[in-house]
Amino acid sequence: MMTERFNKQIFHGLCCKGDYNQVMAYLNRVIGGKRLAVKLKGIFKNGEYVLKSKNLEVSEFLRVYEDYLKWALVNGVTTDQCKEYLLDKLSYLFPNVTKYDSDFENMIMKYLEERGYFALFGTTAPYPDLYLWKRQTIRKMPVELPYGMVNIDVCVMKGVVTKGWLSYLSLGKTGTGGWVTPTGTNYFAKSYNTFSPSFKIGLLKHEAQHFYDKQHYPDIESADLEYRAKLVELIYYKNPEPMLYHLVLGMMGDEDGNDCKTNPHGHANRRIATELSMRLFGKELETNRSLWKGQGNKISVAARELLDENTSNLGDCTI
Repeated sequence: MMTERFNKQIFHGLCCKGDYNQVMAYLNRVIGGKRLAVKLKGIFKNGEYVLKSKNLEVSEFLRVYEDYLKWALVNGVTTDQCKEYLLDKLSYLFPNVTKYDSDFENMIMKYLEERGYFALFGTTAPYPDLYLWKRQTIRKMPVELPYGMVNIDVCVMKGVVTKGWLSYLSLGKTGTGGWVTPTGTNYFAKSYNTFSPSFKIGLLKHEAQHFYDKQHYPDIESADLEYRAKLVELIYYKNPEPMLYHLVLGMMGDEDGNDCKTNPHGHANRRIATELSMRLFGKELETNRSLWKGQGNKISVAARELLDENTSNLGDCTI
């Protein structure tokens, strides 16, 4: 008899692992998971396609991309296996390409852009990934960070076709809202209320910290970028308890703990949840939500301490 209820944070954590089978096992065992399970089964097992374009050539490309996503997310393959799969399945479009590299990714983006879209194709660990949208506008914005102000270009994207494998697996329930660029950040218009803390802190400060860190530490790893940006969020939120508890919940029921740096978000989540839990409660992972209540200021202070310690270890002279 099912007694566990669907929890969006746990669902998010499982989706971040990129494993369809684990996501389905969770949905099938919890109350309130059936509707999502039926939809996912229709896509992954019954051959349904959900990514659409009025351009026939783009639509054909999206069919190949969806087939790839279904294969990768169901079978838990490696990044290299994904690259081999895509190189083989797209060889009819790029017959002279013999290896998967940045040139191949650029060819894919050019192919889509020539047909009226904006595109980003790269790897969102651990899978090669596509973000595709129809329109965008850019404006300059100042953002305050722990170590000073930065001015970044903020690009809002509209007419979205796909937001990558995480959004695909979660049926749009989670996934990236934006990302850092060489001059600032991009974000999907429908992902945010621009007056909300999730936009001003969860997006702008998060991505601006990526921008800052990439300038100061060109060789910084993705897991460390996420760790630092998530700490910045905890520093600025007036009440950081829900965000931190979200990280804790995302780890519950996750035996391998996303402790591998090939999963940057999962690795950062684990690191922050355990470090702050140890500082506040003296244990690796405090899962009692009531104990986190009233800890908001302590969380922010501890997050700043962790950021400063990490910055000192990286050798920055700004503190």
